[in-house]
Order: sequence, then structure tokens, then C-alpha cells
Amino acid sequence: MAAGPVFDLHFDAQGNIWVGAYTGKKNSGLFKYGRNGKMVSSVPLRYTSGDFFDDLFSFAIQPSGRIVVVYMVQNKIEIWNTSAKFEKQFQASGFPPRPNYKSLSNGMRVPEGNIFRKTAVDRHGNIYLLTEQFTDNPLRDVQVLNPEGKYVTTFTLPAKSHLIFVDGSNNVF
Repeated sequence: MAAGPVFDLHFDAQGNIWVGAYTGKKNSGLFKYGRNGKMVSSVPLRYTSGDFFDDLFSFAIQPSGRIVVVYMVQNKIEIWNTSAKFEKQFQASGFPPRPNYKSLSNGMRVPEGNIFRKTAVDRHGNIYLLTEQFTDNPLRDVQVLNPEGKYVTTFTLPAKSHLIFVDGSNNVF
């Protein structure tokens, strides 16, 4: 059973399922489940705070087994290995640290847009970031970073998308 509402999941090369879930707890949200369905470990994410918006992220698993965690409303990218060991963090160039927040009539604070929507990786470990509000083409512009987090290029999808996938031949869908 997941630790909270699930918003992303992937299988690693060993057949374990990795689950991104909102827990409402600091340094929580990414979990590894074995083939038997039992939780094996959790990753102590560095930028989850218990705040719903701060804690939303997308992740992908590189062919090397490294896990790329991309926060939706924070310009933060974390790299972990499948043993839940932190490797590094960086930011994507050209994006703010976070969007501005506004207060609703009920007192709730919400971001004025997301920075990133989804992430994917290719067979070389390059990181694809489907961007949102802070580009000329929201939900169409994709920024590509190399496995070390350095900017490679940006391209524009022909239509808006909420998902991005890179297949084994490096075709982007």
C-alpha cells in the first residue's frame, strides 16, 4: 500500500516499482517496492517540506540506475541512486527558483504556475524537462540537460502535452 496519494511511478531494471506519493512529511515522497509489493526503502528527498505544492515532483530512472527527481514548483533537480544514496543536485538554467505565490480568499497560498510538468530520460541518461509557465511555449517547450545537469538544448513540441516519454531509440513522445 502506498504511503499517500500516488502521482508518479516507474519500474527499475530489477523489476522494483518506484512510487512518488504525497505524504505531507518533510524529506519524504519517493518509495521503492519490491516485486512482492512490500516497501523496501524510501528516499529522503531534500526539498519536500510537507507542503502539498512543494512536494509535487516528477521522476525518471536513467539506464545507469540513477533516479532524477524534478520538482514541479521548485527549480530543483536531485539525483539519487537506487540504493537511496544522494549523488547531487542542480537547477535548470533560465528558470526562477520558484513561482510567485498568491493567497486565495480562503487564506490558502498557491503557486502562480508550475516550472516543470514532467521529466523523462533517454538511453544516454540525458534529462528532458517538459516546462510550464516560464517559457514562451508552456507545456510544449522541452529543455534537455546532459546526465551531469548541463544545458544541451531546448526544443518545442508540436502540441501541448502533460506527459513526455523517450523510447529506447530516443524518439520523444
